[in-house]
Amino acid sequence: MESRDIAYYEAHEQDIRLEDITSDAINAKILHKLRYDDWNNGVNVVNLTFAGGDVTKFVIREGDDCGWLGYFIGKSQKLEIMFFDYFPQERERIDALMVGLCCNQSIQRIQVDRDIGEVGFRGLGNFLGNNQSVKHMNFYSFDIGSECAQNIASMFGQCQYTSLKHIEICENNLHDEEFAQIAAALAVQPQIEELVLCDNIIGRLGCIALGSTLKSWRAPSLKKLYISIRDIDDECIQVMAAGMINCSSLSELNLSGRYLTGEVGLRSFADVFQSESCCMEKLCLSEMSIGFDGASALRLGFRDAAH
Repeated sequence: MESRDIAYYEAHEQDIRLEDITSDAINAKILHKLRYDDWNNGVNVVNLTFAGGDVTKFVIREGDDCGWLGYFIGKSQKLEIMFFDYFPQERERIDALMVGLCCNQSIQRIQVDRDIGEVGFRGLGNFLGNNQSVKHMNFYSFDIGSECAQNIASMFGQCQYTSLKHIEICENNLHDEEFAQIAAALAVQPQIEELVLCDNIIGRLGCIALGSTLKSWRAPSLKKLYISIRDIDDECIQVMAAGMINCSSLSELNLSGRYLTGEVGLRSFADVFQSESCCMEKLCLSEMSIGFDGASALRLGFRDAAH
């Protein structure tokens, strides 16, 4: 594939026929919507995938020109949501796609539903670095193994202070060591306002990494933290608490999972509520066995915070 820039696509757009650059009629209709921003007042969604099913799914096949696909995505001023179920793995095709995709400034939400590989996550990292509109990024219901976690961590680490405000990682069979890599990479994203980390296998290493990241943030914006965790100890609670104290905007905290912790850990957790900067409005602790000593430590923390 020859190298093409935006000027090339602009010069040839009037002459291009959509049926010549797509593999089927559904893909051509999606390109038509992108080309003319003709969405009929619906939710403006495009799903890049490898299998069909509905009119929002652009199935990337051999006959689809990824350069023109990227150009029309980049040109759209109304496209709001993109689902990534697939990314072409050939270097030439991914590069061609990203030339145009990185120009888009209308996409507000990205959802990744499958491991899109190293080149796919690197491409998304480039996109986030050039985009100022994406606020939400979700990773939902697919296995995140060691290599995938490394690629996600690299993606977040590619650029500092993106436009992202909400990150959700749920139901991914994500293990402790893998999550620790992602949590450490979030150190360059202090603008995040909401972290939702549910239904994975996050334990001691992940909690320590997340706590260290929260503590490292300068002028953090975090307002909501939802996390379900496995067996952890006092040290985990202490590191997490130190990170939360640094997040002076944190107003909502939801912790669920099994705790193997005692009074020492929960006393440090109670320090969050006693800190001068605390603005906590909502606390939810579910599915935990904290015991009498732990409950007493929390009670004292709440009492002193009230004063």
